[in-house]
Amino acid sequence: VNWPPLGFLGFLLAVGLNWTVASWPTSPTKAGAALCVGSAALGLLLRGLRPRVHWIHCWLMAFACWTLVSAQAHGNAILSQQFTVTIAGWVLVMFSAYQLFVGLRGLLQVCACYVLGVTAGCVMTIAAFGSTGRSTLVPVAGDANDFGMLASSGAVLALGLARERRGPGLRILWTLCGLTCLTVAIGSYSRGAILGLVIAALAQLILRPRDRKVMLGLVLGLTLVAACVYPLIEEQVAVAVQQKDFVASGNVSSRIDAWGIALQQFI
Repeated sequence: VNWPPLGFLGFLLAVGLNWTVASWPTSPTKAGAALCVGSAALGLLLRGLRPRVHWIHCWLMAFACWTLVSAQAHGNAILSQQFTVTIAGWVLVMFSAYQLFVGLRGLLQVCACYVLGVTAGCVMTIAAFGSTGRSTLVPVAGDANDFGMLASSGAVLALGLARERRGPGLRILWTLCGLTCLTVAIGSYSRGAILGLVIAALAQLILRPRDRKVMLGLVLGLTLVAACVYPLIEEQVAVAVQQKDFVASGNVSSRIDAWGIALQQFI
């Protein structure tokens, strides 16, 4: 489309800031998705272009329709409608991004939009720390596991962008974004987020041998900082871990129930 990707950036800013305010007048994610899809459609219309379609878009939309039909047959109509709308909405956003971004440069732009959106949410989360009554770094109206996943993936992508972008100013920007997301990912005490960071670090060590010295130096530096800081925040960490374990037990139970329902519908 060769259209400024501001609509897609607006959508990802809405995703990142979604849980950082206790009560929005309307769903920011839905508004951001409408902005993203509308801007891509307007770009196609004004330039008289035919949309680019990938098979994955058709497959995901078919999956959304299948969830609706399957749930209707098993008597879960209300839940299935919400789930179907969610899948269809994300497919439309993916379809719009497919029109806006092409090639390696487009992929880097997608990553940049994602990092900026998540970093905005992380900044708001850090600013609100203490007002939630919890010792973990979570948004005011969010979940530690969900936002921890966003923060950990944002940290990995930001550090990757710092390697790709040659300008010193952009490298500093993406490095600061990565450190901000990394702080929230670790401070959320989400085991999945921390495991994802460990896997990303191991992949970097294995796939890019020339970076091993830098990675090992970074790990040793972070370990040294943690060893110096931990005695000062030991009590706070203990409280945060206790709070996180309480949340994690409920999440595990709900996931097992959801998997059971999904298996019944599939069969």
